[in-house]
Amino acid sequence: MTDLPESWQPPRPQGPAPKPVPRKTVGDYFAQHADELRAANPILPVKLNPQAFPVGMGDTVRGAPDVKRAAGSTKCPLNLLPPEFLRQTAWALKHGADRYGAFNWRESGVRLDTYVAAIMRHLTSMAEGEWLDPDSGKPHAAHIAASSAILLDCDHLGKLDGKEGPTPERKG
Repeated sequence: MTDLPESWQPPRPQGPAPKPVPRKTVGDYFAQHADELRAANPILPVKLNPQAFPVGMGDTVRGAPDVKRAAGSTKCPLNLLPPEFLRQTAWALKHGADRYGAFNWRESGVRLDTYVAAIMRHLTSMAEGEWLDPDSGKPHAAHIAASSAILLDCDHLGKLDGKEGPTPERKG
C-alpha cells in the first residue's frame, strides 16, 4: 500500500505536447545529403541508393548518419553468408585439412578439372538421393561449397591451373 490519498493524480505537463522528432533512416539521410557526403568521403559510390540502407537492426537515426554503416556498405557484404553455410563448409574443409593439410592448395595450386570432377561427383550423389557423404558424414553440398571455396581462393592467388577453357579448335 502507498501513503498517497485515493484522489492523488500524477502532475500533468503544462503547455502543448512536444512535437515528436521525425525518425530518419540512414538511406533518407544519404538521399538528402549525398553530394556533401561524397565530397567528404570519395570512397562512397557515385550514386547512392537509399534502398541499400534498409530500416531495421538499429539503423534508424535522429537526424545524423551512421557513418560506419555508410562506409561498410561499400565493402563486401559477408553478412549475407548464412551461418549454417559457413559452418558446414568449414566442416568439409576440416575433413580435407585432416587428410591433406590445412590450406595445402595454397602451396601446390590446383587444377580446375580436378575440382570440377569432385564437384560433379558430389552433385551426382545428391541427385541420386544421397545427402550425406559416406566418407565424411557431412552433406555433399558442403563439399561442393568447400571445393568452390578452394577454386576461388586459388584463382585469387594465381594458383588455379586450367581455367583458360577450351579453345575453338578443341571444342567437340
